[in-house]
Amino acid sequence: MLDKNQAMREMDVMLKRPFIYVCRSVMKAAGMRIMLPAALHPTNRSEVIAWDLSQEPR
Repeated sequence: MLDKNQAMREMDVMLKRPFIYVCRSVMKAAGMRIMLPAALHPTNRSEVIAWDLSQEPR
């Protein structure tokens, strides 16, 4: 998604709705993930701290 504002609306931190994250990287984490937005980054307003729901939270 090239529009930063649209991406931030998709990652609605207040509603805590899961979103789909697609990585184009060729590293191990490449592919599609279901993420849960946890909080806005404390210093960078363009970033959201999110949890990968495929990982055990403990």
